[in-house]
Amino acid sequence: MKIEKLIGCLLIVVTSFAACKKTSERVIDCFGESLLVSVHVKIDAANGKQVTTEVKYLGSKTISGVKWEYGDGSTESTTGLTGDHTYVSAGSYTVKARVSFTDGKSSCEVDPTKNVNIQ
Repeated sequence: MKIEKLIGCLLIVVTSFAACKKTSERVIDCFGESLLVSVHVKIDAANGKQVTTEVKYLGSKTISGVKWEYGDGSTESTTGLTGDHTYVSAGSYTVKARVSFTDGKSSCEVDPTKNVNIQ
């Protein structure tokens, strides 16, 4: 009886550590991917309030989508790596790209940002 309880306890402990390991690997993976992603903003020369945004990614996972937040309340979801936006007024804005990755059954999101000054 004592051996069965001991084996049961060991099984619970091993299972708990395995679950924690998978969780920490996912967090480390998302952190690692965040180091490989950047946002670039190009202001149109003819219209200083119009911007083209682009995600640059140096990793090997698949980007399944990007949700752009332009800092003025406007958002845009794209399946590609670029977005376009026209600001209504001049100011300083923070552009955020919520980049969604998939790799088999696992997925994660990272949120790189870029500040832009609109004249």
